[in-house]
Order: sequence, then structure tokens, then C-alpha cells
Amino acid sequence: MFGLIIALIFILAPTTSLASSDCRDIVKISPSKATMEKEDESHPANDAIDMKNDTFALSATSNGSKYLRVNFNHAIEIRRIVIVNRKDCCQSRAIGITPRIFAKNDAVKRCPKIENTESVYVIQCYGIGDEIELYQTKGTGSDPPIINLAEIYVYGILLPAKLVTEGIVTFED
Repeated sequence: MFGLIIALIFILAPTTSLASSDCRDIVKISPSKATMEKEDESHPANDAIDMKNDTFALSATSNGSKYLRVNFNHAIEIRRIVIVNRKDCCQSRAIGITPRIFAKNDAVKRCPKIENTESVYVIQCYGIGDEIELYQTKGTGSDPPIINLAEIYVYGILLPAKLVTEGIVTFED
């Protein structure tokens, strides 16, 4: 009897809110590419999504770069963004980075800004989109804003393309 009641709760529970707690699997989602406003040729944007914490993406330091964008080529329900800082140097360059969720090239959600120096940042941020942008607003010392990170991991739920194309799920919060 108890098992039947639990089963009915899961079956009858409302599923309209994608940000609600549910039984769907939150997984690490692999992006298709990364781009940067101006990147250092030796450390391109794609080094931030190669799943190797010993490589890093670095923007060209002459004029600085204000963003690094990670594209997924399909809609996802984003739940968490993990940013791995470089181990060897320059960790303070992450201060001021604000992750933003984009959908069809429009910003739909701004996530909490990085305020201190850590080796790993775990940012809880909910939204539906097809890109994550790390926007840097602060330079260090006399340096302009620079993107200089080891890795970006995004966790969420893959959405069936049919739900998006038929308008059942929208990119709005």
C-alpha cells in the first residue's frame, strides 16, 4: 500500500515547472565549441572544454577579452556551472566573471558573479538555453579584463528537440 501511494505521488506530481525538483537525471553536458572575443593562439577557447584541467583558455592580453562563450547546439536545462581555475598562476583573474545563459543569441539569465579566488567555482544557476557565456568585467591591477581559465563544466538536463521546436518548452525563465 505504501509503495502504491509513493508511485501515485510521482505520477500525479505536477511537471510544468522545469526548475522544480524532479526525477530527471542531471548530467554533465558536453559543449560543441567554445569561442572568445580575442584568444591567445597557444591557448584557444576550446581548451576550456577539452576536459583536461592541465590546459587552459587565455584571451589575448593586449586588448583583453570580455567573454568566453560555450555552445551546445541544442537546448538544455542548465542547473550548475563548474569553473576550474588554473593551478599554476593567475587565479585572481577569475574575479569579476559573471556566467550568463544565452538562448538563440539573447541573454536570458545572469548567474552569480565570482567574487573571490578559488581553485574551483560551483555556481548554481537555473535556466534554459543553448549557450553559456563567461563575461569578465574586471581587470587585475593595470591589466584589462582577461579570460584565463582551465575548464568549464555544465550540468543540466538535455531537452528533446521536439519540445523546443513545437513551442512546448521556451527559452524564457
